[in-house]
Amino acid sequence: MDQAYLNCESMHSEFNDVFECIQADELTKNLKTDEVDLLLLKGEQLKEKIDQGKLSSADAKFEWKKLIYDIKQQLSETRYKRMYESVCRVNYRGHCVRW
Repeated sequence: MDQAYLNCESMHSEFNDVFECIQADELTKNLKTDEVDLLLLKGEQLKEKIDQGKLSSADAKFEWKKLIYDIKQQLSETRYKRMYESVCRVNYRGHCVRW
């Protein structure tokens, strides 16, 4: 999804064009994750707001990139937590106790 976004953003300047390019991308079509579904739904929502004149293309790009950042941050925190839990167990005080 990241690569599709970067490719589409390099070819288009308006959010609606970028989003339509992402939707048409073959790799994106094959991605079936909750995160991708969430991004595509948000993209549709932003596209509607632009079409209704309620949002500028720049604001839509900001919201889209912010959502991508938030998702990446959450995935990173989840990976770190899993790694931490595989190394130790947490006692009742919240301290790491090696297995």
